[in-house]
Amino acid sequence: MKSAGKRSGFRFTCSFSRFTLTLNSPFPPVAARFVSTQLPAAFSRPLRPLAAALRLHPEKLAGIRLASRLTISAMRIATLLLLFLLPAFCNAQELPLLGLAHVGFKVTDMEKARGFYTGVLGYPEAYSLKVNLDAPTTVYLKINDEQYILLTADLKDSENQRLSHIAMLTSDIRKAHSMLSGRGVVVEPVLTGTGGSLSFMFKDPDGNDLEMVEYRPNSSAANARGKSIGPNRISQRLRHAGVMVAKEQTALSFYRDKLGFRETWRGGPKEGETRWINLQMPGPSGDYIELMLYSQPPSRQSLGSMQHICLEVPDIEAAYRAVLARSTPDSIRQKPTVGLNRRRLLNLFDPDGSRTELMESRTVDQ
Repeated sequence: MKSAGKRSGFRFTCSFSRFTLTLNSPFPPVAARFVSTQLPAAFSRPLRPLAAALRLHPEKLAGIRLASRLTISAMRIATLLLLFLLPAFCNAQELPLLGLAHVGFKVTDMEKARGFYTGVLGYPEAYSLKVNLDAPTTVYLKINDEQYILLTADLKDSENQRLSHIAMLTSDIRKAHSMLSGRGVVVEPVLTGTGGSLSFMFKDPDGNDLEMVEYRPNSSAANARGKSIGPNRISQRLRHAGVMVAKEQTALSFYRDKLGFRETWRGGPKEGETRWINLQMPGPSGDYIELMLYSQPPSRQSLGSMQHICLEVPDIEAAYRAVLARSTPDSIRQKPTVGLNRRRLLNLFDPDGSRTELMESRTVDQ
């Protein structure tokens, strides 16, 4: 069922699967702007009975006659209603995400860092890239065909910030860019990197650097598929990354409302205190971002612990034994323990104090 009208410089078309709206001079705030969106099935389903009713002959509707054309005043009301509802419809569409792509860390000494990430964790180098000739080399350590740990030896002695950025893998970089821009996120242009993948950068409200990346055919990541799979990998899955945030609601309005992440767990060191919030990203992966709330500027040691990665393992005791056989005492600061989320975990630290959390895929109750 469709109804259409044309008055005072605008055209309006409505069906139960699509809205199309063109506005001209009578509506200066949105002059000459075209808005079009596919309604999700969840929104169109409740309208089907109405559609069926409107297909009936008017005389069968208890004497109520349905006008064949909407009046100009009714059209304006419908237009305003659409303008109010369209942002919600657009935000209801999920970003085309496939999971975490990589997490980058700055290190002071590449060889010492390799001793931890390759020697202890078992991740070999898949390839290395430079942004330009003057830039330091970034080494890509392979977790699996889709996920990497990036190391760049450009950490200064006076610098506390070791987390470089967090990247999410997308199946459609242009669509992701358009969707985020439409939701008010300030995004940089889509670029082709030196490795051949498409990507763009943006920031969260706390200034954490985020990236969307799409692996293209013949890119370094695509060419590395099936290669450099280390036999000694401590884990085969990067499950989450931790970012520091100062204000809970500000962070939630970004990750939840603009990026479409879904809260799955929250907790803290004390009863009723929220210090950690897990937000699962859209898509099939189950990967998530962990918001690490703080109220005072953290020390260098705390910063390295909060800005972390989590590798999922099937058996924490087996992982612990493997780490003991490969590591130095500095990288292990505790034995396996049960976290507040009821999962067994083990915390490890690289030579610069950045934390890697090993966590079992199931809770102790399962």
